[in-house]
Amino acid sequence: MFNALWAVLIVNIILFIMQFIHKDNILNFGLVENISSLSIGNGMQAKSLMIVLVAILMQDKRLPDCYIIRPVFYWITFFFCIYYFFAHHVLANFLYARGPVWVEGVRLGLQRPIMGWGIGEWKTLFPAMGQGDFTAEGAWYSAHNFTVQLFFEMGLLGLVTLGLYLKSIWRKCVAKEELFIGLLLVICTLSVHFPAFQTTSCCLVVLFFAYIERTQNDNAITA
Repeated sequence: MFNALWAVLIVNIILFIMQFIHKDNILNFGLVENISSLSIGNGMQAKSLMIVLVAILMQDKRLPDCYIIRPVFYWITFFFCIYYFFAHHVLANFLYARGPVWVEGVRLGLQRPIMGWGIGEWKTLFPAMGQGDFTAEGAWYSAHNFTVQLFFEMGLLGLVTLGLYLKSIWRKCVAKEELFIGLLLVICTLSVHFPAFQTTSCCLVVLFFAYIERTQNDNAITA
């Protein structure tokens, strides 16, 4: 598993470098759009993919097992991902784009706070019901915030379910530094620019949580 994911990471790093030097259209069959060639969409979606990939690859036991090298590697990687995560004026965009969308999403969610509006209904209902000018970053078919969209679509039922699950894995993640940092990275990208329709990253997030569960089960068997 890890070999395949390392290969995916290397390919995407190459693509990002090509984007940086404005040569990504070589793999775009001459198109001029600045998208992540051979990847999954625009730059924001590619960031999400990269962050989730790093969160998983941190768990590779073949990394140098040293009391100094390993923790330093984890934290340097974490802060690099956070820097990359907030690049391209993302924080400034919150003031006039994502922040207002999240506030409006919560306001609409409060109209049906128990069970929400229904799974998958954000992209249909929010553009029709949202009050305000939310065109700064185009059409809002996703909240770009997993918690807000979960509350909108599944209400408190969804939030409580998510909270109980996170509580069940929190102690295990805190006990292992690499799992804890990986969880922080996943939570960060879920909270800011994780598109719910991004199948590749969704699968990687499921893979990360499955790895946590497997680690818990292996420890239980060992004990």
